Amino acid sequence: MVRDSVYFFAEYPIEFAIWSNLAETILELDQNIRLELIFTKESRINGFNPEVFLNPFNAVHELDYVSHEMGGSWRQGFTPRNIYHSLTNVFPRARNVYSQLKQINFTENSVAFTYLGITLNQGLFLKTVKNRPGVESVLLLSADSTQESSSLTEYIVNYSQSLLLNFYFHFFGTAYMDVFWARVGESFQTNTREYVFREKPADYVFQSHYPFRFRNLQSGQVKLPLHLNMASKNPNVSESIVFIGQPHYFLGGFTTDVESQFYERINIILDSIREVHDGQHLIYKSHPAQTERQLSRINLDGFEIVTSGTSEGLFKENQSISTVYGFSSSSLQTALCYGIRAYYTYKLFDDILINLPSSVKHNWEIRWNSEYHPEMVLNSLEEWQSGKNIYSVKDISEEVRLETITLLKRLGINKLTESNESISEVKALSDQRWETNSSRSSFSYAISVILFIPRVVTYLFLIPARSFLSRLRLRHKH
Repeated sequence: MVRDSVYFFAEYPIEFAIWSNLAETILELDQNIRLELIFTKESRINGFNPEVFLNPFNAVHELDYVSHEMGGSWRQGFTPRNIYHSLTNVFPRARNVYSQLKQINFTENSVAFTYLGITLNQGLFLKTVKNRPGVESVLLLSADSTQESSSLTEYIVNYSQSLLLNFYFHFFGTAYMDVFWARVGESFQTNTREYVFREKPADYVFQSHYPFRFRNLQSGQVKLPLHLNMASKNPNVSESIVFIGQPHYFLGGFTTDVESQFYERINIILDSIREVHDGQHLIYKSHPAQTERQLSRINLDGFEIVTSGTSEGLFKENQSISTVYGFSSSSLQTALCYGIRAYYTYKLFDDILINLPSSVKHNWEIRWNSEYHPEMVLNSLEEWQSGKNIYSVKDISEEVRLETITLLKRLGINKLTESNESISEVKALSDQRWETNSSRSSFSYAISVILFIPRVVTYLFLIPARSFLSRLRLRHKH
């Protein structure tokens, strides 16, 4: 039975690219399937234009935006202040978004896709789909995540933050989750974390990977359905070179001397890029979280500084880009999909970041590489400048397309023909993955909330009451 409709939910720029590409593949197989995109724009992305990704869809629905992060205060965990803010600010917005989702007509015999599943908006989408008869949900877990607590030996779970997230997802999601942080010293700052679901959050769950990460996938794994643009560059157009900026949160755990050495090394690398790519158009794509102070320490002479938009939009719209550099960004994995040569530079800082926690270092080494192009990880400036790391992006477009078709076949989306009946079936992640945690998940959540009730009562009632009585006494004295 072929599906009548397919729905997609997008929040971050990479998701627009993923779903636009997947929708195009579906249309190649069957132009009669109705495709609808539901999206909300992540508030920190300035200048992002989703229009370039909307062409394949029959209908597009934009929702309001809601976030559990509360300007970063969510990291304080399940505190009375966060509970109060959640109940008075976040919950009303979440209910509004949920109301908007319920207005969308999800037809029966359809499939609904989302990526990550860890934000409040994505949770609301999955909850909406779960309550619609005849609609099955498909979740692609983050390509940057392992999603297995057993493999996070260098991580530690933050129970307070997990409880806060589960406070939201109890009402506005489909499954509880835990937040694991890379194990570092007390004085060290890190943004390296993993979100691991305790229960199965969707009807079909797959672990996604960037197309160029691995040659062979394990059961339950799929490559992100990104179209690979391997069209040759126009020789009459001057090539553009991009460096992807990042906020480098980990520097907060080092001395000012190490921080100075780090930025000096960045400037040396940028000098080398100017030399190697002399005469070419140089672009520095800044990160939304980079501060003016951070940018002021980087010598960007000769670079056009792009602050708005996203890397995905830049790669799609600027056909002159031939090479991209960055420290440790997923944008470099995306660049490969556009036929753009990409290079990671994080190993060029090994001598400076000697005291980098092993958990963070291993995270970089596991995530930021490619079995197709191991030369994209620069080990020394000298080797790179000598041309040792030069490579042409391998054309695996047909391979990725066939793997995408296997996914669509598994979900009953594409019509079977002689050309694809022989394609092997892709498998979703096994339900056994969540069985151990799901039986105790609701119980542990309920116990945690019960134990926390006295603190909430104290914050919301006893403290205000005591303050009120104090004011009365002062008035009485006067």
